Amino acid sequence: MKKICLYSLLMMLIGLMITACGKQKIEEEEPYPIEQPTANFDNSVFKQLTKEEALSLYDMEGTQIVFACNGDSVNCQKVYKAVVQVQKEFDYTTNYLYIFGRFAKEFKDFISKLDFYIEVNNSVSGEFSKLLGGTNTYYPAIIIIKDGKQVNGLIGNDISYENLKNLVSKYIQ
Repeated sequence: MKKICLYSLLMMLIGLMITACGKQKIEEEEPYPIEQPTANFDNSVFKQLTKEEALSLYDMEGTQIVFACNGDSVNCQKVYKAVVQVQKEFDYTTNYLYIFGRFAKEFKDFISKLDFYIEVNNSVSGEFSKLLGGTNTYYPAIIIIKDGKQVNGLIGNDISYENLKNLVSKYIQ
């Protein structure tokens, strides 16, 4: 009888261990995806950032231009052409943040450091961190980081070639 109880107890313990291991695998987060280039949004012309690379921009000297968007968005596709044109004109590589659904949380630490205040279309205003990472995420966004601090930016679907060129010309010669 003692052997049967001991055997049953051992089997229950093994069952619990298997269940715990199974739950651990289910709860693992899906890795941050690399967005694939498309005909409407060839992101291969940018440097797509991981969350670690995005955070490292705050440790760099010099100017970094960041384009936060997602290639499936019609608004991002419209702004994409202006970003590529300005990038070519000023000869730099744009840093690209793929902001999409649940993967926006990957950049919460990066976004939390964006403290630049901005007005969008004369109707919405606030800190970049609230507009880009809040409950209503506004994008596309252009973020200018100089010597580890956000110094300027644009947000919303009215980012044009002209206003992007004027902004970038202040920071990149």
